[in-house]
Order: sequence, then C-alpha cells, then structure tokens
Amino acid sequence: TRFSEDISGDAQLGLLKRGADVEVGTFAQTSYKSKFSGNVIELCPVGALTSSKYRFKARPWDLMTQRSICTKCSNGCNIKLDYRTSSLQRVNARLNEEVNEEWTCDKGKFGHDYVSAPERLKSPLMRKDGKFVEVAWSEAYQFLAAKLKEVGENIGGIGGARSSNEDNFLFQKLFRETLKSGNLDSRLNRYQGAASEPLFERFGHHGMGNSIEQLESMKTIFALGADLQDEQPIIFLRVRKAWRFKNAKVIYANDHRVEDTTNLGDFAFANLIYRSGTEVALLNGILNSLFSQKHVGNSEGLDFSALQSHVAEWTPERTAKETGVSLEEIESTARMISIGSTGFIVGKTVTEHPLYLEIVSTLGNLLTVTGNSANLNIPGDSVNSQGAEDMGLLPDFAPGYWPYAPKGMNTDAMLEAASNGKLKALWIHEADLLEEHHNPALAKSALENCSFIVVNDLFLTETAKHADLVLPVSSVAEKDGTFTSCERRVQRFYKAFELDPNIKPAWLVFSEMATQLGSKSTYFSSRDILKEIAASVPAYSDITPKSLGESGIRWSYPEGEMNPATIVLSAKAPPAIKVEAK
Repeated sequence: TRFSEDISGDAQLGLLKRGADVEVGTFAQTSYKSKFSGNVIELCPVGALTSSKYRFKARPWDLMTQRSICTKCSNGCNIKLDYRTSSLQRVNARLNEEVNEEWTCDKGKFGHDYVSAPERLKSPLMRKDGKFVEVAWSEAYQFLAAKLKEVGENIGGIGGARSSNEDNFLFQKLFRETLKSGNLDSRLNRYQGAASEPLFERFGHHGMGNSIEQLESMKTIFALGADLQDEQPIIFLRVRKAWRFKNAKVIYANDHRVEDTTNLGDFAFANLIYRSGTEVALLNGILNSLFSQKHVGNSEGLDFSALQSHVAEWTPERTAKETGVSLEEIESTARMISIGSTGFIVGKTVTEHPLYLEIVSTLGNLLTVTGNSANLNIPGDSVNSQGAEDMGLLPDFAPGYWPYAPKGMNTDAMLEAASNGKLKALWIHEADLLEEHHNPALAKSALENCSFIVVNDLFLTETAKHADLVLPVSSVAEKDGTFTSCERRVQRFYKAFELDPNIKPAWLVFSEMATQLGSKSTYFSSRDILKEIAASVPAYSDITPKSLGESGIRWSYPEGEMNPATIVLSAKAPPAIKVEAK
C-alpha cells in the first residue's frame, strides 16, 4: 500500500476493514491496474501476491539467476533473470540507486517472455521458390557472401537500437571497412538530420544533459510533449519522487491530456494543454513573460536584448489565444522556471513532430535565458538508441562521433533509394521497419522493391517476411555485452543460458561474414570487441568489463567540448497544424 501511495502514485491499494479483519485490497473490489504493479510482488513479505506469468512454473530454489539489463526502453534498468533449463521464468529488479533504485515497470517485469518464446528463430531461413527454407549456416554464409560481392558498396544498413554495443560496432565496421559503404543509420524516427543537431552543436551533448539521478535535485521539472509513464517509466518515477519527497514543481505541457491511473498531469503544478502545432508559440510566449516580469538575469553572460525583441509580439494574451493555454498558466510557468534549477524533458510528441528542430531551438532559448543550458534532456526510445549512435550507426559519424566522409544515406534516404531501385541491397539489423519506422508506407515500398534483403532478428517479423535471407541471433539472455542507456550510462549484461546452439550473437555473424569476405580481424568474445571500442572511442577509453562494476559508468564528453550557451533567433512560430497520431 505504501508503494502504491508513495512511489507509483496510483494509490489503488489500501487497508480494508478493521482490526483482526483488516486486509489489503482495492477499493470497491476494482481490478488493480497500474504500470508498476509488478513491484508489489517483490515487496510482499509472505508471497501472497504472485505473478500470473510465473505462478506454478517453478520454485525459487529451482532457478538460476543472472544479472542483466531491461530491454523495454532506454532507461537501462538493472534486472535479474531467473531461468531454468534454458527457459526464462521471471524477471526481478536489481538494485542500482543511480538508475532504477529497486523498481521496474510492468513492461520490464512481464515483457521479457519473448526470450524463450516458441516462435524464436533457430535456423537461418533462405527464400527458395518464394518460400522460406531452413538452411545451414554454411549455406547461408555462402549465399550472403556471393550477394554482398555482387552489390558491392551499393548496400545500406538499418537498425541496431535494440542490439548491443559490441554488435553495433562490428556491424558498422563490416560496412565501412569491408563493404566500403557508409550507408548506415540506427534511427527510425522522423528526424534523421545531422547527428550534431539540434543538441551537440549548441549544448555539447547528444541526448540527456542530466543523469536520471540528477533529476531528483531539480527545483522545477518541465516536461514538454512527454508522457513519461509510458515512454520513460523510471524517469517518471524519479520525477514523481522529486515532487513528493523533495518539493519539486512539475510542469506538464502537451497537446493532449492523459486519462490514466497515474501520469504527470495528476501532480503537475501546471498543466499546459496546448493546440497541436503551437509548441513554438507557447515557448515564445513563456519567454516573453519572463522578460516582462523581469525574471531574466544574465547568468550565461549573454545579451538577451535581441531575443527580447524577437519574442515581443508573443504577449501572454496572444499566446493564450493561439495555444489555448490560459494566461495565468503561462505567467505562473514563467515565474516557476525562473526560480532555481529547472530540468527540461522532451518526449515523443516533440521528437516525432515535423517542426522538431524549431521547437528544440526555441526551447534552447528558454533554457539559456533561465540559466539551465546544461539541463536539456531528450532521451532515446530503445534500449541502446544512445549506444548505437556512439558506435557510429550514423551516416555522418564514425564511432565516437568522428566525422565520416563521404557521408552516407540516412534511413529515409536508403528506403527511398531502395524503393526506386537505386539501392540494390538492405541489411536490416534487429529492426522491424514496418512496425517501428515513422513512415510505414515508405518502409513497405522499400521492402517490396529492393533486389536483396537480409535480416537478422529473433523472430520472423513482418519486415523479415520480405527478406531473401533471415539470420537468427541471440537475445539479451543468450550473450554477454554492454548497452548504453539514454543517460550515457554503459552497463554490462551477462549470458544466462543458451536457447539453441544454432543461434549466434549478432557480433559473431558480422565477424564471420567479414572473414568470408577477406577481413583478417578475428574476435572470439564480446570482451575482444569492447577492448577495441575502448581504443577507438575516446569517451569509452576507461571502460572495461571490470571498471563497469555493478552500476556501470556514465561516460562524459572530453573536457573542453561543452559548447557555450547561445541564443538562436531563427525559429519562427508556425501556423497551428494538426499532427496525426501514428
């Protein structure tokens, strides 16, 4: 009951009746619906609360346990995998005070049954006469090598956000060094421009300026277009903790309300529900209010006069009319973010917006004016979105964000080229384009028109069904490696069991394929690859299996690379537009 009240905030569990008849239950006998309900199973001291997925499958003393990392979002929660006879039985939280403390969300608690699913691929599948046929690895490699030699550098590689750093490093190395192709990208969302935009060139970081733990110390937390309880559940718990126990004020700004058991709007100091497409107008209106209320200092050592003139037309009255947010909420928000440190968190409503760059540019002005230029956070979506970019799965940057020339094609450009028959082959690396790409129609056209497609994945996904060759690869429970979370924290996960001896880790597939094509580099374990990563990527230079320890290492940018705060005046408030939900 205390977890339900203090931590998750849904407050559904209570003590019913009195005295000797007291019992724990939900009021009015409603079902217990929470995005964090699995935690009460671990908290229950007598085992009266059980998991329906685990119940009657095993006893605790029958199980082996291995340390791992949750793969359901980018927060990097530490978990324990309990398994028996090469079958995953349950998932429990593992203590890491810097990340998830001792909690999991229900997606992480109950969402890993895919690991031992009967639908897992266990042999390579080759398309013959229009149908998939199981083949040996030797035949699959021979077929793939012949095709890769045929297409040469006219190939693109897409994916990697769900795969390990070691897998991704060898994937890009195979492409750049062996296939001589720079067409690489791990991004499936709408924005696929320069990886240095919109954050690094201006603020000196690529994703999150703050750590998850640092969010607790913020005086105010401004969430723009972010439904954290769904997108970043553990960040949501940190934000709620900052509000409940440390008196932080939360500002929730989005183009829709959330009707849910628990969400930011429940405890927000201000709910700024704006009309879709008016994000820039809202932010400029808040800036105008800051200037008019004289809440602007000069903490960044900048002259704000040009910006003040730029936003002068966006009076709180006009902003309220354009956005639908009340005048009082605009002015109170301006006052609140001017007091003490404010952490800004950006979510999918913004990252999938056609005007993403303009919104973040204007938001950057707001951070700079309030002296919070180090506190902008745009967390990725997938377990290794950050790590895939660190490892060079980008068309314009090699591992460690070294500029790569000539620049290759991004995901959308590759799909366009494949649709038009200009790109002869696609290698899709643990990504279901038809389910995950922001433009499924474009993805479908590319898959239907590309001459040759190879997919490595755990399942025969809708994307894999279009492939000419499908290679089965290991899940997180069947290999060793590292992930880099949204806060740039590199963490180890460990092999628990082997589902089938015919399934290979993706890094081994890439290594063996490179050898087939003439490469002399040989890797025998993920440790060998991590050692090369440490030598190639400056930010990873101190990272070894031993140094990562239990809590991992949050890597930092080399000293002197943090860029000075700036003001950008180019962003104009656009006319209101309606962004259709995917």
